Amino acid sequence: MRSLGELFLPKDWRELRKPDEYLKRLKMSFLFPAYDDTVRKVSSRPFQKGVSVTETGNPLIDELQADCDRKGTSLTSFARMLHDMACDRGVGHFLVDLPAVQANSLAQQIELDIRPYFSLVHPDNLINWGWVQDATGRDVLDFVCIYEQADVMDPADQFRAKRIERIRYWSREAWQIWERDRVQTDQVKRGFALGSNDLIQTPTQSLQHNGSDQSQAYALVREGTNVLGMVPLVTYYTHKREPLTGKPPLLDLAWLNVKHWQTSSQQNYILHYVRAPMIQGKGLTAEQIEQGVTLGAGATMLSTDPNFAMSYLEPSGGATQAGREDIQDTEQQMAALGMQPLLVTTGPDTATGATIDEVRAQSEAQAWAESLEWALYKGYQMAAAWIGYPLPDDFDVTVFRDFGLVMRSAQDLAMLQADAAAGRVTTERYLLEAKRRGLYGDDLDPAEQAALAGESAANLPMAGLVPVRAPEEPEEAAQAGA
Repeated sequence: MRSLGELFLPKDWRELRKPDEYLKRLKMSFLFPAYDDTVRKVSSRPFQKGVSVTETGNPLIDELQADCDRKGTSLTSFARMLHDMACDRGVGHFLVDLPAVQANSLAQQIELDIRPYFSLVHPDNLINWGWVQDATGRDVLDFVCIYEQADVMDPADQFRAKRIERIRYWSREAWQIWERDRVQTDQVKRGFALGSNDLIQTPTQSLQHNGSDQSQAYALVREGTNVLGMVPLVTYYTHKREPLTGKPPLLDLAWLNVKHWQTSSQQNYILHYVRAPMIQGKGLTAEQIEQGVTLGAGATMLSTDPNFAMSYLEPSGGATQAGREDIQDTEQQMAALGMQPLLVTTGPDTATGATIDEVRAQSEAQAWAESLEWALYKGYQMAAAWIGYPLPDDFDVTVFRDFGLVMRSAQDLAMLQADAAAGRVTTERYLLEAKRRGLYGDDLDPAEQAALAGESAANLPMAGLVPVRAPEEPEEAAQAGA
């Protein structure tokens, strides 16, 4: 946020004339990480339990659960990274690839670890793609271009690595890898695109970065035939905009976080000066003013002027309270927006008044987890297709979707707040229920907060309910019965 400067933190009229003042405020500004914290919490919900997969009996496929990317990443960890990416960006991708190494037997494949694997693709790195219609009129992914950076050994110095830029090109018929040494300029690396003059026509043609000269051209280093017959890219959406693109599902929260950044920046800068008292004096001679005032323990200031006085002047700071309240309001709004993906919403009512799919009502976060299951299932299908092995009919991928206590409806929070305001439930009960629903962190102590609000935690009734009998009534009733 600091590096973006005026884009998200505009200068005020004073800072336009004094750039140093703006730089000072920018360095004193700190971002409240509401967006990152919410993405992390929401994306972690489905992984309270590991992803479970039905065994296929084929070791080349079953190994994906323990090491799905040939780098030691488990399927659960890989799915969490994919899900975190989609919760942030609205979409996530991964390639299902197979090493281009020949093996003579299954035993040799297992020994050399020649098997299908998953490779995560960030949405920013999917830089180009194209579609084509098949014989049935269905849109089919024709090709994709994926940008990568890699550190490789420098042939001129064995103790030094050099970074290269790489473009992976996949089509339904072939795959190609284009590379070049990283351009030592401040160019945007992800600006590559295949334009009308840059289409690959022959395997030997150089692929060139738009706007770069011939010394910066990509060169074809490897190629092969795509025996799969389709582009092996799996895409997972949380908020689909167009094919292969998405909209960040928590974008509104991100904009509120920007507002918080701007408001807290002003508030912190104001407090920096308001909290520093000023010295006020009267009755001083010109000579005394010229000599300055000595402050500190044991310091003495004398004057023969009967009107002489020295005191500290502290601003009232009334405006800082308004700024504090504005920041608190923004934080509450961010907390409410952060809860939206976890709210369970019901379907519309039918003519008979019955709610559609009431039993299957689920939150957005649960729907995302279900979509993640299908994406992983499709990945397994492609992995099985690479080695010509059909998945069993009972094969299944399961992502945890029972997140514990979730709100029964989008009105739950409002109803709780209304009950607390009307006194139908205690402050402690309200805080406890809100905490159970994820509105407050685990460090919140409802009893302590209720006590601070003026309630005695020891005498709070349970759930705000009126007891049917007073504690002493059962004994009296027993004596009467005797």
